[in-house]
Amino acid sequence: MGVIVPVMRRDAMTTEADWWQVRAFLVELFGISAPGTVWDVRRWDGHRFHRARPWDPPFDGRTGIWRSAGRIVAVAIQEGDRDMFPHVHPHRPEVADELYDWAESVLAAETDAGRVLEIQAYDHDTPTLRILGDRGYEPMERGEVMRHLRLEGTPLPAPRVAAGYRIRPARIDADDATAFAALLNAAFDRDLHSGREVLRFREHSPSYRADLDLMAEADDGSLVASAGVTVDHATSTATFEPVLTHPGHRRRGLALALLHEGLRLAQREGVRTARVGSGLHTPANHVYDAAGFAERYRGRTWRRAW
Repeated sequence: MGVIVPVMRRDAMTTEADWWQVRAFLVELFGISAPGTVWDVRRWDGHRFHRARPWDPPFDGRTGIWRSAGRIVAVAIQEGDRDMFPHVHPHRPEVADELYDWAESVLAAETDAGRVLEIQAYDHDTPTLRILGDRGYEPMERGEVMRHLRLEGTPLPAPRVAAGYRIRPARIDADDATAFAALLNAAFDRDLHSGREVLRFREHSPSYRADLDLMAEADDGSLVASAGVTVDHATSTATFEPVLTHPGHRRRGLALALLHEGLRLAQREGVRTARVGSGLHTPANHVYDAAGFAERYRGRTWRRAW
């Protein structure tokens, strides 16, 4: 008797149940996949809740889900207007071609030069790099660095906070959310963040804890730096995201102090590993080195235009 292969079914994420099922799938993958290849829960939660309307766009049909025998085996996620993040269960690699076919037909951006799709891939992710090469993607200059720090048994220094500043946890109220949105905009030279989206994330994200969302506050009460920590006990991992300092308060050791305090809190939670990602050429990378994070993995954005 031959082996019965379960029928594969693809659909779009359109319901609350879909969202939770994808979240559980990402947690499962995180523990069994190559580092850096799977979204952590904070990023998935932020994809939905760090916006004024949490149902849009995560539920607009542009997250593809592949199921076999009722179980999710692959997910294609779009975050920007021309990117795709593939998540394929390592036991079902045959799904990858169908996932890329769908993403290139549905998620690619229409530009003056034609259709464009971009995918982030780490240098150690051989299966994805092989697929990208076969499908005509080319590496770009921009990319990411993923750093790790072992927390088990590691002595950690106490934070040293510069005079005129103090560290405190975030507060779940409109004023604090508005102040943090202004800090985000200033630190990353943006104007798109609002207090409403920050407050919604703090109120509704399953992974958010205000006691692990650390703020550096100046004596005048203004927020000047931050390091958010997400602890996931299912994978025994603490993820630092975001880490930022207001341009007018840099080079005073605030980010380093926040990292040290966050690492101490994560260690008390009992998780084994802390991780932080950053751009390849981000000036703040030296701060992560100073905090004890070792550079482990590098990756680049791959682009296909046709």
